Amino acid sequence: MNKQLLDVLKKVQAEMPTIGKNAAGYNYKYADLPKVWESIKGILASNGFVIIHEVTLEGVKTIAWHECGELSSLIPFTVEGAKPQDMGAEITYYKRYNLGAIFNLIIEGEDDDAAKVQDAPVKRKYPYTKPTVRTPDEEAFATSLDNIPQ
Repeated sequence: MNKQLLDVLKKVQAEMPTIGKNAAGYNYKYADLPKVWESIKGILASNGFVIIHEVTLEGVKTIAWHECGELSSLIPFTVEGAKPQDMGAEITYYKRYNLGAIFNLIIEGEDDDAAKVQDAPVKRKYPYTKPTVRTPDEEAFATSLDNIPQ
């Protein structure tokens, strides 16, 4: 990161408020994306940042562009075959977390949330499947099996 961009980022972070929670769901309270955006957009604009969210097959990438350079954060999708409404919720969640990662946003009581859910059993909406990792030889063999006429 160049010094000019670092200086602007230091200024932005010094101006950032602690963001209060305004929404509830999934057994905890959180700051939703509109609340986060309303809390930071004036600070970002006055310091020359433009925010771009790209939704790709990989996940959600947020780019904070500035004339001195850019900062970005990418969170890969975790749910395959989800309904559009579920994908929309995941995209919104990742936009919020990407902004938090880029600008070191502090959400009021965030550490309390982690302590509450740490001991709670994990409830998965979708079954977890371990990714298949193959060597090139194993991949070639698997591909050859797929091409055998039935």
